[in-house]
Amino acid sequence: MTNEEKLDAIYTMTVENHEVLKTIRRQQYFSTITRLLYWLVVLGFIGGTYYYVRPFINLLTSNSASIEEKMLQFNQLKNQLPETKIIEQVIQGLQKSGGGQ
Repeated sequence: MTNEEKLDAIYTMTVENHEVLKTIRRQQYFSTITRLLYWLVVLGFIGGTYYYVRPFINLLTSNSASIEEKMLQFNQLKNQLPETKIIEQVIQGLQKSGGGQ
């Protein structure tokens, strides 16, 4: 094999190598674009979900104080009933009898 034939073979391999490298670079470019679009969609979905759920969150947090106040009033009313005292006495009696065994 002469030097010119060797040079032609090297040139042919170089051209093929260049084509392969261009293909790899193109695939990497499209992969990066696809990955970027994927994360934009994921973050957009999270942001959109928060945008539509935020009114419900605000409703629950603003009503939590009034709900807590209503529960406190209910417990005060419950403790004023005479049946509550009788039930507490029965429970205490059961605890005393159960604890002695």
